[in-house]
Amino acid sequence: MLYIAIVKRAIAFLALAVAVAPAFAQERAKEASPLRIEEPIAVDGALGEPAWHRAGEPADFIQFQPNRGEPASVRTVVKVLYDSRVVYFGFH
Repeated sequence: MLYIAIVKRAIAFLALAVAVAPAFAQERAKEASPLRIEEPIAVDGALGEPAWHRAGEPADFIQFQPNRGEPASVRTVVKVLYDSRVVYFGFH
């Protein structure tokens, strides 16, 4: 029951973040399509599990500073996985 409450709060937070993100983020929206998984994920900072390799990875981000609107000077990759209890975010 506690996990359900945590997941619901996380989803509400993400919905709020998505709603206000355009004011702070990029001029063009990026989408990270979450991948539903069944296998366990180790929360260890390493994206070594096969599920991370199957996840989509939007990577053509643009800068906010110092050169707003220019291609990012450092490549950033975002991956999102979820299961029946947890949403996992991976950034590289």
